Amino acid sequence: MGKVSMVCFDILFKISLQVLFLEREFKDGEDLLLYSFTPYPHARIQSFLDDNATLQKIAENGRKKVMEKHTWLARAEKIIETVMYHKHL
Repeated sequence: MGKVSMVCFDILFKISLQVLFLEREFKDGEDLLLYSFTPYPHARIQSFLDDNATLQKIAENGRKKVMEKHTWLARAEKIIETVMYHKHL
């Protein structure tokens, strides 16, 4: 595999890991909006752009979840919790 191919593979691998993380941590349509490269994603995108109240609620839900679980402090606390758990095994 050439250098360019390896770089492309690395990028795709990282993107797929990020998508898996997002799908595990957030709910599509409630906490964030995910889309795939289907032939016509425009209808879904437009439906959310046309519904500002729903779009605002999704943004609020996503922000709340991020502030609860994905700040530097929350991550540090989770690391300490995991270390302490494994220390006592």
